[in-house]
Amino acid sequence: MINARNKGNSFELAVIKELKSVYGENIHSTRSMNRALDAEKVDICGDVPFNIQCKATENLPQVHKIFDEINRDKPPLIWWKKNHKPQIVILEAETFLELILAIVDKKE
Repeated sequence: MINARNKGNSFELAVIKELKSVYGENIHSTRSMNRALDAEKVDICGDVPFNIQCKATENLPQVHKIFDEINRDKPPLIWWKKNHKPQIVILEAETFLELILAIVDKKE
């Protein structure tokens, strides 16, 4: 059986690798780079426009609890993985609408 902490850490590293392909190399785990952010429930720090918490669980994360506890200097984002299912990103509706507007404005 896989240790839950190791599973979570491995998933976090996989997300960091994905983000580095988009945002460049300045993306890190807060466990190794920023203990203060780690204590504020942020898992990934650096040149990303969100405060990201990664969850590798079979059950839906406690979204509202996480959003209440996470550092809010950037919009919060939960990146969730369930075994044998597509990964899901959870944002607040306001943040999602801002992203949609940015995409529409870019096309015009």
